[in-house]
Amino acid sequence: MSESSSQHWLDLLPLPAVIISNARFLHVNEPFLVLLKLSREEAVGMRFDERVAPEDTERVSSRHRARLAGEAVPDSYQLNILRSDGERRTVEIFVSQAGEQTLFQLLDVTGRATHQEHLSALARLGAAVQRGQSEAAIFAAVVAGLHSMDAAVLRVRPIEDGLQVISDGPPAPIEPWGPGLKEAWLTGYAFLDDLRLTPFTEPCTWVRGAVVRLDVAGVGRELMVIGALWLKPEDAPTLALFGAQISAALEANRLIVDLRRSYDELSRAQAQLVQRERLAALGEMAAALAHEVRNPLGVIFNSLSSLPREILAGHDTTQLVSILKEEAHRINHLVGDLLDFARPSLPLLSNETALQTLVVEAVGAVLGSTPVKILFEVSNASGVDLVTMDARLMRQVFLNLANNAVQAMPQGGTLGVVLTLDSAGTEPWVQVTFSDTGDGIPAEVLPRVFEPFFTTRARGTGLGLALVKRIVEGHRGRVDVRSGQGKGTRVVVAWPI
Repeated sequence: MSESSSQHWLDLLPLPAVIISNARFLHVNEPFLVLLKLSREEAVGMRFDERVAPEDTERVSSRHRARLAGEAVPDSYQLNILRSDGERRTVEIFVSQAGEQTLFQLLDVTGRATHQEHLSALARLGAAVQRGQSEAAIFAAVVAGLHSMDAAVLRVRPIEDGLQVISDGPPAPIEPWGPGLKEAWLTGYAFLDDLRLTPFTEPCTWVRGAVVRLDVAGVGRELMVIGALWLKPEDAPTLALFGAQISAALEANRLIVDLRRSYDELSRAQAQLVQRERLAALGEMAAALAHEVRNPLGVIFNSLSSLPREILAGHDTTQLVSILKEEAHRINHLVGDLLDFARPSLPLLSNETALQTLVVEAVGAVLGSTPVKILFEVSNASGVDLVTMDARLMRQVFLNLANNAVQAMPQGGTLGVVLTLDSAGTEPWVQVTFSDTGDGIPAEVLPRVFEPFFTTRARGTGLGLALVKRIVEGHRGRVDVRSGQGKGTRVVVAWPI
């Protein structure tokens, strides 16, 4: 076929077309020149891959080589080309092979590709606003995203006399309902091919539009009107989904706001409850403290009243002075226990301490100050050695437990301490068990042993076990007391190491 005849039938094709030979443009028709903005002189002889976008060059070249080699490759596919002015266009290519010559026909689908990208961007925007933003942030992101797609957006809310535009500025004029808006309010979506882009200004611009209803808590709240030249009636599913995504984001925000409001109300109620409990506890503590202090003070006042008479009469006052000293020590001990209980007991877990040594030293200090004969036994079958703990605070725990055990055995008995290590869980726990052979604790009293100022002893403060519990719980541990009338008492303290 001659060059003139080839050119003639090529010019009869309605689509841009080119014949390629030896990887260069051999014949081109006028629509092809218009598409690429080339003159015929520029086009003929040009390598075909010079007009292919860089990201598609290797794909197109490899398919062309495979086709010339007789291999099966697609006869049509989509790629991006570059016009002479640098503008990119998306085209669909239809390929026919005749010997060494290849016919390419091009269909410009740039608008279709751009439209598809807009729909994809719309789906991404709908997903992006689901990230727990405030309502203002949701709409700000929607407006910014739509503007980046060359789309305008308007929010309107139904009122008694029509529609009112929702904006951050002064209230916009009221517009009457239109058929499309009514349809969207009833069904959730409507497409408009005659949307007035600037509803309240002149001159107006008419574009295509979509109206989606935004629902919160299952009830229609407002309409979102989206206007853009690229919108099409067949975009309904994507736009309806976009509206559902915005509604879901608004619903999530409503739930978060309600949850925060409920949490704030709960926090206020809890604070009030804690305050009442603190006042009640303070009242109980004041009453218990007054009771504990009044008894020794009564003895002191009586002794002081008797002391002058005894001195004038020349009697021996040693016993009265001894009583004064003992009751003063009692008050001092009470104040000390109270200060220990009230003092913050946050443990310092920076050092490891020899646990058995600490226990033996604390128990020995208690046994050394009592005239009662107590047999002390310690067992460490697990080989517990260095343990992470606050040695100062745990020494106070062991002192209190040993003192309780000694007081429970006024006629003497046995105090046993067992050290064990439990490694069965996710982290190892150390356990120290104090057991005495005293009279035990009555069942009706046992649940109250950790209450501050609760004691069954005439000269006790009732703060010993309360302080033990506070210190052990500060070590993320626990305290367990088991006892029975006439069966002795066992106290177990355990904490993770």
